[in-house]
Amino acid sequence: RTHTGSMLLQGILTRPLRCNLKHLTRQLSPTLCRHLSAASSHEPEYDIVVVGGGIIGMATARELALRHPDLKLGVVEKENRLAFHQSGHNSGVIHAGIYYKPGSLKAKLCVEGLQLTYEYLDKEGIPYKKCGKLIVAVNDKEVGRLMDLFDRAIHNGVPDVEVIEGNEIKKYEPYCH
Repeated sequence: RTHTGSMLLQGILTRPLRCNLKHLTRQLSPTLCRHLSAASSHEPEYDIVVVGGGIIGMATARELALRHPDLKLGVVEKENRLAFHQSGHNSGVIHAGIYYKPGSLKAKLCVEGLQLTYEYLDKEGIPYKKCGKLIVAVNDKEVGRLMDLFDRAIHNGVPDVEVIEGNEIKKYEPYCH
């Protein structure tokens, strides 16, 4: 997809492609795409080019490389470094699946993704801080909502979740009133 004067690229090219990657940093048009696929043979050839060097693009490229080590794989990023936009500005939180409807795909993926993420970080020796999350109810109405979230977490299989009493909160967050 393109807009005049700027480039918004999404997707994976899944046919052999011979191109100079500098061409892909310009606005694409059907004519340019036809030109790239017919480029001269001295330019690099890829089986798959992943467009976008954010978390999704890089995770896709990694998985493709692991599953198909013989593929000639390229990643194209319009910026001069990876994860420059949204991926580089996230909070680093790994969602546990507390808020999603029990049995929903989001809930299942959060719980599985949480486990897989910690396994990967441990395997690769990547440091992290497992600090948890404290959800606090400040009145009777919110206590009911808090218990609903707890029930969702239990049904979704969220690990290490528990209800604590008000006086225990200070152990975890001394500035919580």
